[in-house]
Amino acid sequence: MSKQKKGSQRWNRKQTKEKMSKCEEYSTAKGKMRPPKASQPISCENSCRFKCKNKFDEEERIKICREYWGLKQFERKMDFILKNVEIDLPQTRR
Repeated sequence: MSKQKKGSQRWNRKQTKEKMSKCEEYSTAKGKMRPPKASQPISCENSCRFKCKNKFDEEERIKICREYWGLKQFERKMDFILKNVEIDLPQTRR
């Protein structure tokens, strides 16, 4: 009979978190395999006023998704968003 290593459950959880943050396939605590994170397909092609489909091609969307989810710290993710978003003030107010 072999002894279980100290903290092996925490080690497995840490490996799972790292795989999730790197957009890789990972297994849950119950052993189910989960697919890697991926960019979602654009479903608002005609009704969206921002015209995202025309501004970003699929390769660029995948690159942005992987770059964002590859960041480990919450602060880095917020920095990424603030760096890539333009703030426009409203022209008029009610």
